[in-house]
Amino acid sequence: DVQKALDLINKAVSLHPKSSENYEMQAVFYQSIGEKDNAIIAYNKALQCDSMNVAAILGMARILKGKASIQLVEKVEKIISSGTAAERDAADLHYALSWVYESTDIDRHFKHLNEANRITAINRPFFADEHAQRAEQVMAKFSSGWAASTHGISREAASPIIIAALARSGTTLLEQMLSKHAKVYALGESGAFRTTFEREAANGNSLIKAHAWEETEKVQQCIEAISACYQTNHFVSKAQSLRTVDKSIGNYEQIGMILTVYPKAKIIDLQRNPMDIIYSCYKQDFAAGNNYSYNLEWLAQNYLVYERVMEHWRMLYPDQILSISYESLVEDQEAVLRKVLGFCDLEWDEACLAHHKNVGMVATASVEQVRQPVHKQSVGRWRRVERYLEPAASLLSKKRQDNTATVNRECAS
Repeated sequence: DVQKALDLINKAVSLHPKSSENYEMQAVFYQSIGEKDNAIIAYNKALQCDSMNVAAILGMARILKGKASIQLVEKVEKIISSGTAAERDAADLHYALSWVYESTDIDRHFKHLNEANRITAINRPFFADEHAQRAEQVMAKFSSGWAASTHGISREAASPIIIAALARSGTTLLEQMLSKHAKVYALGESGAFRTTFEREAANGNSLIKAHAWEETEKVQQCIEAISACYQTNHFVSKAQSLRTVDKSIGNYEQIGMILTVYPKAKIIDLQRNPMDIIYSCYKQDFAAGNNYSYNLEWLAQNYLVYERVMEHWRMLYPDQILSISYESLVEDQEAVLRKVLGFCDLEWDEACLAHHKNVGMVATASVEQVRQPVHKQSVGRWRRVERYLEPAASLLSKKRQDNTATVNRECAS
């Protein structure tokens, strides 16, 4: 309950009126429910209590961006130049200045962005080779043989809607649109399937632990156990009789098992220009996860793995996956939504077009965007900073050239 949570936070502030952390907590909450003016007031109070509260500085910069006061900018630059900030704080201060300069000074924007990500990458490394190997193992397990062998076995009738995409692909926008439907309940980034599969693996479920179809035993029992575990998930159980829509990052890696357990599931393959994804992720200070976001080459490597895995699922399950693009969604919202709802066996609901109205609490990086009407301002935004993204663009281009050469050799032979 949003009001109850706000009442508790306000009580904490009144009990400890000199606590910078309490005002910061209040600001974060106001920001999550779209009350930016109140968030700014609370951040200012946090900084009045403690002018070195880096989290409050970061929050202010996230809201104000290029409208940040000269005093705030000078304060941040002074702290950075002093060299006294702890490593994590230094990264956050560089992120703050990168957002301030994004619309006014691209050189400074990337100077601070590169430094923020350099520091963050040290403490949050991404192991690209291991990530690629895990993806290969997933595709090897969920082969055409697996798909054929499991076809028709599951008796589970549930039909969850799964948005499969990378971060910053428009997942929150699409989820908000679908959640306005009278028969749909949004799970957000609950990680419900990942949690379910991890629990069942720990319980020794052979369907999950197997490396190939031939290793599985008591398949129907395994499916029923997984489904029972999923349905009792804290987030899923709240949906009651409504259809769930799940936008958890990492869903794309789980498609094989999801469709094995729930063959009636509807997978929305939401695509976006890779360079827009890369730039959007690179300038985002994620609270947790998405470690690939702190290095441009890591971002490109992660995208290539995602692209390969989704291609695999589309080949195995063509009838259960609908591919749409973020660009087409913002270009013609109604047409794409009608297509998505039809694919999900849901009737048209006009409310889906008013996704930005009466939005509840949002805890993702799209906290501001989902409260705005659909616009095309983010399409092709990477082009204005193209030269700074060259490491990612170069790697994507080289990999595609290598793939083309491989295909040509195979055709020639």
